[in-house]
Amino acid sequence: MQWHFEVLRPPDGEAPLEIREQWVGVWFPIEPRNMDGPQPETAEGVLSGAPSVMPDGVRVSMTNALAALRSSGRMEAAEWWTAWWNGQGQLPDELLFERSCGRIVSNPERTPPDESERQ
Repeated sequence: MQWHFEVLRPPDGEAPLEIREQWVGVWFPIEPRNMDGPQPETAEGVLSGAPSVMPDGVRVSMTNALAALRSSGRMEAAEWWTAWWNGQGQLPDELLFERSCGRIVSNPERTPPDESERQ
């Protein structure tokens, strides 16, 4: 089964707030993960490279993340992340989101957003 993540609030991180805000409402497939409980992850800041511990991380491929931004019309964010990605010497192939900034679903087309989750 393929799981998807919908971003419900701007994720924490070092990208500019106006770029992080453009993730809200975007869906994308996520990498396989433990669905029975938290999946602790260590992320690196996109600007500083500083490590940050996430109690429950959600991994998404960079290719899927960029495609989701573009298909959602979030061109400013897609361009920012593309420029960031191209500026890296060794290309990272994934982004990490804290699960608390969104929700995981198995079929986004058949699962309408729950308004209580958006508050």
